[in-house]
Amino acid sequence: MKKFILVILIMLFSVTVFADKVDYSANLTADATIVSGKAEFHGITITGDGTNVITVDIHNGTSTSGEKIVPTITFAQNANTKTQSFGVYPPVDCSKGIYINITTAGTASYVVYFKRY
Repeated sequence: MKKFILVILIMLFSVTVFADKVDYSANLTADATIVSGKAEFHGITITGDGTNVITVDIHNGTSTSGEKIVPTITFAQNANTKTQSFGVYPPVDCSKGIYINITTAGTASYVVYFKRY
């Protein structure tokens, strides 16, 4: 019985220590390749100036030539919605990488959440 409990404890410890964790990008302000190669897209958080609409295209690849993984996302801005998030579950498989194309007449920054594999 003691051996069984020890095995269970080791398994639980292994799951905790080696669990897959979601990474995140730096705080970016322009179009960027987030990761090249295989990854999963989990979500994005956008912060704008509170006035100008922000549109985002997320591509499977390292440029805008990669296919869009979701339709263009539009983030309306006002004083109460400067920071907004968009996430997907289950995460989207991006076999060629993740590229973000962001457009706004004002200023915006964003962080992307992803997992490499």
